[in-house]
Amino acid sequence: MDEGYWIFGTDTGFKAVVGGKGGGTPKPGRELADDLTEEQAIDLARKIIAFYRENGQAPERLGATIERVGFETFKKAVL
Repeated sequence: MDEGYWIFGTDTGFKAVVGGKGGGTPKPGRELADDLTEEQAIDLARKIIAFYRENGQAPERLGATIERVGFETFKKAVL
């Protein structure tokens, strides 16, 4: 997985996974939310993008931003 976020459909709604890293030192993403409606998933994607725009430091990717600020801080800001 590349760094970033993924929202994908499940049998019960949508699931959001963030962070992760591909390449030589891969790292799995972390589950952020599950069983979201379509509207909730779209709203969450917008909040994730806004958080990254406000807190990311170029050329940092979202996963690195989350590591720097802390997963719980990120989670509290977007949920």
